[in-house]
Amino acid sequence: VFRQRVPRPKLLKAESPKDDSPASVLASAMKGKKTDWKRAKNAAKRICDPSYSCKDFFDDITAAFPELRLYCISTDIDGD
Repeated sequence: VFRQRVPRPKLLKAESPKDDSPASVLASAMKGKKTDWKRAKNAAKRICDPSYSCKDFFDDITAAFPELRLYCISTDIDGD
């Protein structure tokens, strides 16, 4: 059985937090990020459209909700 996997979302770039507390890391990672309601509404509107692919849905949702990329954080201290 051939299975195609969705690619990992792009790294969420974050500045080095002031301390190692989870709240500081989260605040740094989400600084300046906002929900893209146009993309979120597009995903909701088209979810039952047969021509709207899983890739289209993935692209819309990850663009709409940057917090979904929190498990892929990179800080400038990581050398990136």
